[in-house]
Amino acid sequence: MRTADPVLQQRRRDEILASAERCFVEKGFHQASVAEIAAGAGLSMGLMYRYFKNKDEIVLCFVAREKEADLKLIGQVATAQDLRAMLDAQLDALLQQSFAPKSARIIVEVMAEAGRNPTILTALQKTDVALRAALADAIAQQQRAGRISSQLEPILVASTLMTVFDGVFGRALLQPELPLAAYKSELLAMLSSFLGIAPA
Repeated sequence: MRTADPVLQQRRRDEILASAERCFVEKGFHQASVAEIAAGAGLSMGLMYRYFKNKDEIVLCFVAREKEADLKLIGQVATAQDLRAMLDAQLDALLQQSFAPKSARIIVEVMAEAGRNPTILTALQKTDVALRAALADAIAQQQRAGRISSQLEPILVASTLMTVFDGVFGRALLQPELPLAAYKSELLAMLSSFLGIAPA
């Protein structure tokens, strides 16, 4: 029996996800067919189904991938010595991602699908709980270090920050011409004041 090549398998999955992202952006979740996704990845339908049984599994993979990336960023926040500089860098990364061509559209598509699909909604809710808990822990750690106001409730702060960050994707979709440098400056000032971070 031939042993599966994990490198090839991962490459195939990445190709399918890239094709799915293109299809979802161009046609929306429901109009994009599995056949089109498979064709975009250069795969037959049979081979496609070896990796993903349906579109739901593809979206769940998007969700899991974003969760992993977000947890890494939160880990950096927890240990940052210069919190303002870290927040500045985080905002840079967020704006680059959200205002990249078509990036906001795929996030909005996933959120819209969660409103219709209980499977996707449950996955997003579980991810949100995990991210909020991790961010609250990071905030508490920074409070103990004296870098964030001790008067704030970490879990509520986490929810507020995530509301702001999620809203940036909607703003990118509605106002793509927004001057990013000035926008980031305002976000940084607002969040620094909210968190009680001393000006640089």
